[in-house]
Amino acid sequence: MCILFCLVVFALVGSLAQADTSSSYDMVNHKSYGNCRTWTQKDMMTDDVSHHFECKEETFSDLSSVALSSWSGKRLEVRISKGIMFHLDDRISVALRIDTGPVIKRFAYWDKKNYAGIIEDHTLASGLMEDLAKGQRAVIQVGDERGNIKLRGSDAALKDFRRRVGLQPQQTLDIPSH
Repeated sequence: MCILFCLVVFALVGSLAQADTSSSYDMVNHKSYGNCRTWTQKDMMTDDVSHHFECKEETFSDLSSVALSSWSGKRLEVRISKGIMFHLDDRISVALRIDTGPVIKRFAYWDKKNYAGIIEDHTLASGLMEDLAKGQRAVIQVGDERGNIKLRGSDAALKDFRRRVGLQPQQTLDIPSH
């Protein structure tokens, strides 16, 4: 019985691990730093380039992550996710706290495809670059779900992210908020 169960689990995990051929992006220059990572995406149709930073804690059944993305140098966004949440509204409340700093609360656009709250706030994203680099732990809340993320490697990952988007250390992007 156990052998049959193990074979079924391995088959399911193997099928989930296969590449997503529906993607229209190439991921290039992926680097891991502790539980943080950076990567660059290139749109196969338009050749637009985006740069990404993410720290995440993942278990077999759950995922908590905080991320920053720069899209073609035109906008900077914060992405916060907690597991696979099914949320029906276009907006969701999110909260973020780095170590013992202030709790940052916002309403985020709900990305149904990626199960994440997206905040297009340049000032917030720029400030988080320094806070995440120096922090030890981020606590998040998406809707009613909470999680925490150890920020191991965040300093090195954010140095790499800044380099990718063309920023000097401690410099922020000068992109006006919407």
